Amino acid sequence: MALDLRRAHLVSARRGKDGGYFLTREPNRISVIEVIEAAEGPLRIVTCQGGECVSSPKCTTHDFWLVLQKHIHKTLREITLADLVKQSPHKLLPLSVKNEGKNS
Repeated sequence: MALDLRRAHLVSARRGKDGGYFLTREPNRISVIEVIEAAEGPLRIVTCQGGECVSSPKCTTHDFWLVLQKHIHKTLREITLADLVKQSPHKLLPLSVKNEGKNS
């Protein structure tokens, strides 16, 4: 993963005693989507978003997936590494998550 981040110019490496990996920009200038796509490639919810649908010219839910993809991309582009560090998960996203599991 470090090599992928270097190729995307998100980190640089320095050897030696004080070496390691260092961000090439301030954390507030690196979005979560940049990190995800550097490590995993383009973020796609379904495979047909990169081109034609393999099952038909255009499936009935195609437009829905495109809209959802845009919203996810926009949200992840707005969240930076600095946001991840300074915010608790409950403040980062406007989602309410309840623990639905059984207690042991």
